[in-house]
Amino acid sequence: MGGDRFRNFVLQLNWLSFNPTGPNNDNSGEFLRFPALNASNPGSDWQLAVDRGYEVQIGDTGFNPDTGLHGDPLHQTGAVYGLGASSRVASNPAGSWNTYVIEATTAHIRVTLNGQLVTDYATDGSRPPATSDCRTTPGKCSSAMS
Repeated sequence: MGGDRFRNFVLQLNWLSFNPTGPNNDNSGEFLRFPALNASNPGSDWQLAVDRGYEVQIGDTGFNPDTGLHGDPLHQTGAVYGLGASSRVASNPAGSWNTYVIEATTAHIRVTLNGQLVTDYATDGSRPPATSDCRTTPGKCSSAMS
């Protein structure tokens, strides 16, 4: 699969959180559909993923950094961060494994968490189209944990 591009794909991954809601809570995500990283400036590569890709959030508190408030469905586990709200937090308790099934098509990103559909985001064209899809190239995986 090295260097292959995928127009439509299903990504299944397991993740674990030890502190989903407490002080200094866990916060991560899975980035999808962003352009190749720029090795000439590795200190700012993360910005490409944030600005031009999609992040499926892992963070049960739903903390919105713009408002400073918790409980924002656009920023909680399962959301397409800042773009597509999660309908519920369906994470397992702290210390238990969780399973994401992320289906990315030309028109939608669907997120299922532990068997429950939590997000069905209709892409709006503001981010890369399907042709800049998730890549799995050794050392340059465009679907990486943050």
